[in-house]
This record gives sequence, structure tokens and C-alpha cells, in this order.
Amino acid sequence: MEESPVIQAVRRKVQKWINTHDCLRTLDLSNMNITELPADIFAGCSELGIIDLCYNNLNELPADLFAGCSELRYIWLNNNQLTTLPANLFAGCYKLQGINLGNNQLTKLPADIFAGCSKSQSISLNSNKLIELPADLFAGCSELKYIHLQDNKLTKLPADLFAGCLKLAYIYLNNNRLTELPANTECSELEIIGFDEPIIYEVIWFIPNLNKVCCWNGRTCKLKDKFPFECALVERYRRVANDPRSYAWSVRKYAILGL
Repeated sequence: MEESPVIQAVRRKVQKWINTHDCLRTLDLSNMNITELPADIFAGCSELGIIDLCYNNLNELPADLFAGCSELRYIWLNNNQLTTLPANLFAGCYKLQGINLGNNQLTKLPADIFAGCSKSQSISLNSNKLIELPADLFAGCSELKYIHLQDNKLTKLPADLFAGCLKLAYIYLNNNRLTELPANTECSELEIIGFDEPIIYEVIWFIPNLNKVCCWNGRTCKLKDKFPFECALVERYRRVANDPRSYAWSVRKYAILGL
């Protein structure tokens, strides 16, 4: 069966990259109105470092699409129509540093979608339709610094979602339906967290050393300057409690803070 003109154009671009053989140059396949990709489209691209597939109309991807692309550093799949992802989509891409899946139609994710992405520093899942996340979604992502989860439909996050991500510096959770943070959000390098006002006490309690906060209005400010009353309540409770972390947060929030 003859391939569509769009796929033929994609193959020409891929072949041009192979002929040039420049692993640092981006294979730019953005804005091509691509609706599907053959599983073998990147055959021969073992040294490819960057793939840009953003701003197309992809709604699904072959499971072994990136098989053999062991040198990949960055994959941009944002601004498509993806509804699901294969569990082993990034299997073998051990050098990945950045993955952008923002602005799609994802409602759920395979638990091991990022398994093996130990060198990834940035993962963007913003502007999807995610309702919940697997507990070990970021397990093994020890180098992760940036997580974008804003503009989804999340109501709760697993307790150990960020466990092991000790280098996290930026977490964006704005415009979800969250009322609390995971209990194990102890990232020593965390500098900015984007959030909505209902979880302000969670932010202050679980991340007491946070110096900056990206508020829901998009502005960055100091936590104690923006929420002096809330910070004072939490600090007061910390002083009087013998072992504050032994209490359930719900008890602290409603009984101690009087909310």
C-alpha cells in the first residue's frame, strides 16, 4: 500500500538527516500535519539526538517508535492529540534529558512509561486531561529537576510520587483540583512550586525551606511575604508540637490550624 504524501515527506526529511549525519542537529518534523507514524520511520537514526514532533495531529504512537535511537537527548511531542502512550515508548532511550508531552489529550499514563529515564532532567505533562498518576511514575528519575503537571484534572497525588527525585527544583501544579500535596515531598533543592491557594498549608508544611513560590497568578514571590498569616500558623504549631510529623495532616489542618 502506497504511503500518504505526508509520510513520504517525513521519510525524505529523515533520510536527509541520515545523509547529513549530524547527531547534534534537530530532526525537525514539527508542523507537518502528521496523523500517524510507521514503526520503522526512525530506522537508521541510531545517533539521533533531538526529535521535534510537536504541533502535529498524532493521536497514538507505535510501541517501538524510538527503538534503536539510543542517543536521544530530547523528544518533543507537545501540541498533538495523543490520548494514550505505549508502556515501553522510551525503552532503550537511556540518555534522554528532556521529554515534552504537554498540550495533548492524555487521561492516564503507563506506570513504567519513564522507566530507564534516569538521566532525564525535565518532564512536561502539562495541559492534558490527567486525572491520576501512577505511584511510581518518576521512580528512577534521580536527575529530574523540572516537572510540569499544571493544567490537568488531578485531584490527588500518590504519597511517594516525588520520592527519589532529590534534585527537583521546580514543580508546577497550577490549575488542577488538588487539596493536598504528597506526604513525601522532601526535595532539598526545590526552589519554586506552582500551586493553587487551596493547598497553601500543604506547601508551607511539607516544604518549609522553600524560598520562592510561583503563585497561581504567575508571579514569583517569597512564601512568607505572600502568606504571612498562614506561615505564622504553621510555625506556631511546629514550636508547640513535640513530633509534628507524627500527626496526620488532616488533623493538623483542621484541628490545630482551626480551618
